[in-house]
This record gives sequence, structure tokens and C-alpha cells, in this order.
Amino acid sequence: MTGAGPSARRARTGVVSRRLRTDKSTTLWVAPEHRGNGKGRLLVDHVRTWAREHALAPLIVHCSPRNRDGRAFYEALGMRAVSVVYQDDLAE
Repeated sequence: MTGAGPSARRARTGVVSRRLRTDKSTTLWVAPEHRGNGKGRLLVDHVRTWAREHALAPLIVHCSPRNRDGRAFYEALGMRAVSVVYQDDLAE
């Protein structure tokens, strides 16, 4: 990205900035009693379509490593893990 400033690089990696044609949804889930019947897939398909129509890519989903069902769900949709996130709760 020759000549592009830091903002352009951040937009390419999906950091939130409406000014740079990226966006962020904070929560996307299906209640447990409604899982297993394709509603989650429909929801993700809708988000994918909306993102494509608004030229927002890539679609990045954060899922806890402890959420095995969630990870399996996203992988079944063709998504792949691309990052590991570390956290320090700074507990005393």
C-alpha cells in the first residue's frame, strides 16, 4: 500500500472506521432454544450479503476459544481462525 497512511492499513484489516468503509457489529447470536435449525446460518448469510453490498471486507468474527460449538459453527460456514488474542484481567 505505497503512499497509504496508517488509516488505510487499518481499514484493510477490518478495524472499525465508518469513514473508511468498515463497520462493526458487537453481538450476533441465536438463543440456545432456536439453534440447530439453520437460523444461525441464515443470519450469517444475511450479514455476508449486507457486507458485500456495502463493500465491507473482510468479515471478522471473534469467538472465545472456550466456545467449541461457536468455533465449529463458524468453521462449518467456511471461516478459518486467523488470530490468537491474549488478555490480562489485571486481577490483583
